[in-house]
Amino acid sequence: MRENTTDFQNTTETQVQPSKESDLLKARRDALHDATEKTEETEGSFKWLTEHSRSFLAAGYLSEGVSAEERIREIADRAEEILEMPGFSDKFYKYMGEGYFSLASPVWSNFGKKRGLPISCFGSHIDDDMGNILYTQSEVGMMSKLGGGTSGYFGKIRHRGAAVKNNGYASGAVHIMQLFDKMVDVVSQGSVRRGRFSPYLPISHPDIKEFLEIGTEGNSIQQLTHGVTVDSTWMQEMIDGDTDKREVWAKVLQRRGEMGYPYIFYTDNANNGKPDVYKDKGHDIYASNLCTEIMLPSSDEWSFVCVLS
Repeated sequence: MRENTTDFQNTTETQVQPSKESDLLKARRDALHDATEKTEETEGSFKWLTEHSRSFLAAGYLSEGVSAEERIREIADRAEEILEMPGFSDKFYKYMGEGYFSLASPVWSNFGKKRGLPISCFGSHIDDDMGNILYTQSEVGMMSKLGGGTSGYFGKIRHRGAAVKNNGYASGAVHIMQLFDKMVDVVSQGSVRRGRFSPYLPISHPDIKEFLEIGTEGNSIQQLTHGVTVDSTWMQEMIDGDTDKREVWAKVLQRRGEMGYPYIFYTDNANNGKPDVYKDKGHDIYASNLCTEIMLPSSDEWSFVCVLS
């Protein structure tokens, strides 16, 4: 804990001498902690912090000697600093006490600290450009190193055998995924929490059959948990009897039965139901994250983040 270096001096009017904002925040936190312990109102708060939950948090999420309430106050104070919203800390602390919010593991462990990341899940967007591909691989590698689960959309990568201007023919989307498979394996060797990456490919992509072989015995890619994105037009044509599409769909279902993959993500459902702000700004949703529980836009310029708190 940092020392409280705030000085008080009596003059004709009581004034607080200028001090660092962090010292004032700590002084307020300590004063609030001491005061609220004695109030009847607080005796009824944080009822969700049972003996079991306190032991669980102390075992892996809290620094030694720090209570859950103190950690929540640290998180609240840091959020107020970032947002520059006076009063946010007290409101958030109160709402946590009432059980209105539940924090994700990396928020408990890392938010406001100089370690790890307060975000646990990320989604990247890979463009059909080698510079962007290598940049995204580096981005995913650093996020994995710091404990994040990652994913990427590969639908813009040209298919295997496609002509490349002044450079022969493309190796295809699945070949590019090998970079990410190797990156996950290498980064995992030096991290406490194993890195993970999920590549997503449209079911209409010419490389889809090769993609559906990922994770099978003898395949060069074994570390990735892959997913297909399905649009409504393709799905309807498959239902209507398109032979080639039915063959692909049968393979998707076969692989899911054998290994649990690929994930299936319906892009038109996601974009039809996305918030108006995404529609107004033309932000499209292409894929989901590693855990397939969120739907957020991405592009070759920015990735999305997921915080289940």
